[in-house]
Amino acid sequence: PSWEGIRRAVELLDVPVVANGGMETRADAEACMAATGAVAAMSSEGLLENPRFFAEDGARTLREEYAVAQLDVAEEYLELCGLHPPRPLQPVVKGHLFKMLHRYLVGNTDVRDALAKCGNGLDEYGAVVAELRRRLHAVAGPGTPP
Repeated sequence: PSWEGIRRAVELLDVPVVANGGMETRADAEACMAATGAVAAMSSEGLLENPRFFAEDGARTLREEYAVAQLDVAEEYLELCGLHPPRPLQPVVKGHLFKMLHRYLVGNTDVRDALAKCGNGLDEYGAVVAELRRRLHAVAGPGTPP
């Protein structure tokens, strides 16, 4: 990504500058701050897809264990929604799962369509995640973490 505009803003402004855009991992955010002099980095799309964005191992899990890591995060998210239901549930949960599972849903359009049809029951969303995990095991084999 081109961070020249951010670097230029840091040079010209007498206020702290926060970088935004084009980052998918913590390493990206650190590289951006180093290259631009920004005091911090923020994320929206990258963080929605990869909730482990700022974790030490966030880039590794995104790169090496994408499907398993995203399914684990989706299941944890659904558990948290059960404990602390968002309002309104359907658009919030559905929107977050579409972001978290985007790369995996691209090749599984029938599952994507099933997610689109989910209503207000967390079990419906859980069934979608379970189906993606079942397909992952079928493709990746028995050595794939559950």
